[in-house]
Amino acid sequence: MTTETRTTIEPADISAIELECVTCHFRARRLLADWRQDSLSCSNCGAAWMLNGSADVQNLKMLISLLRGLTALNPGTKSHPFMIRLEIAEEGTPK
Repeated sequence: MTTETRTTIEPADISAIELECVTCHFRARRLLADWRQDSLSCSNCGAAWMLNGSADVQNLKMLISLLRGLTALNPGTKSHPFMIRLEIAEEGTPK
């Protein structure tokens, strides 16, 4: 017999995104509902994280928009007859 443990979350479980500066390890937590384009640099040491207009900024904006949209889905209704869950890799599991 094989036992498998998986951890999944629903998009509605995601309320914030945390950004950590690789220079000083300062962490900035941004609520999805309240996210603005204020995460382009570290507010502790000033290290540039992203350049305004760069692909990184566009990708972050798309991620925020996608997560907001997914949390607004009403699963189980006729218009959304499925559930979405994201699987979290266990520590030590190949990615």
